Amino acid sequence: MRFVIRCQEDIELYCVQRYTDKIMVPDISLRLVFIPNSLPFRLCLLILFLSGTIATTAEADTLILKNGDRLTGVVINETDGVLKFKTSYAGVLSIKWLEVEELRSDSPMTLLLDDNDVLLGNVVTNSGDTLQIENKDQPDVTELYKQSVKQINPEPWLLGKGHKLSGMINISLKYDRGNNVNNEIDFDGKLEYRDLRNRLSIYGEYDEDITKEITTKQKWLLTGAYDYFPRNDWGYLFGAQDWFVGLGLNLKSDKFSELNLRTRFGPHIGYQFYESKVLNFFLQGGGEAVKENFSTQQDNRYWATTWRLNFDRYLFNESLQLYFISDGLYGFASPDKTLLENWAGFRFPLKGGVIAAMEAETDYDSQPAVSVKKLSTTYRFKLGYEF
Repeated sequence: MRFVIRCQEDIELYCVQRYTDKIMVPDISLRLVFIPNSLPFRLCLLILFLSGTIATTAEADTLILKNGDRLTGVVINETDGVLKFKTSYAGVLSIKWLEVEELRSDSPMTLLLDDNDVLLGNVVTNSGDTLQIENKDQPDVTELYKQSVKQINPEPWLLGKGHKLSGMINISLKYDRGNNVNNEIDFDGKLEYRDLRNRLSIYGEYDEDITKEITTKQKWLLTGAYDYFPRNDWGYLFGAQDWFVGLGLNLKSDKFSELNLRTRFGPHIGYQFYESKVLNFFLQGGGEAVKENFSTQQDNRYWATTWRLNFDRYLFNESLQLYFISDGLYGFASPDKTLLENWAGFRFPLKGGVIAAMEAETDYDSQPAVSVKKLSTTYRFKLGYEF
């Protein structure tokens, strides 16, 4: 039961009586209700409107480009010279960092510098080639060059917090019936663990062709590598933050090249030029002990110098990825031997982590088994999933 008592022309007093377990229990509560078109009601609306406007403005970052365009939104991050800026009217925009004339940030941002120092604060001004960083815990404003900023709002693992786990699996199938009876299956996969100082990567591929119930191709590859990034610990040796040292293992079998198993193992040293979602590039070299087991000729053991190049780059607003991987060695065998494997192609991100790819793989052996060609090339169209 509810009673309404009119106390003033702009306020109503509600008295409520409720029933509990079939017994009427007084429960008197008071509510102030503003009557429309009254002065208190109008003041309340004005206060709510102003506070909403202030809150919206406080959360906005302002971006002014060199061509004079002015954008309002939120800075997501900046990596490899590309600023991600989220707006309410155009979604996430990718803007070249060097095209930014001025940036005013109202919310704190994390800046990772080229020397891996970290600054936390608000970018109050970004004019020309300099940034001014303001931190409420520090009275002085920090000024630095724009090009010294490696990333803005980097992933947590780059700051020594947690780790990143990524991977990919691809498959390519062919099934012919009619004039040709042919089955082909290719699949490959990669798994990588990464934190600030450690990287562990595993890669594998399998390739098999069957024609009229006869196997015409069967080979597989399995590689693993551990890399350690010493950062400042070994700065007196290298003078840079992105050197790494590590160990690698490579196992390969190719039945129709007479290779039962080739085992490679040894240390390496390398430099990570870029490492982000948009751009990755490293180069390494080292030495390995190599053992080869053949099915029709004498086994072989030798030492070798090795090199590896890994590159991938997103283009056209991350709608296309170009990649190239090269793995080679020069062996001090009798006679000397050169091995080279290259993978080059394009990946097309679809939806939900699904990707399509076109790839060319070349495999060169300067001293192959008898009746085996030195160079072989395989072309693939693949579908896969990336996480």
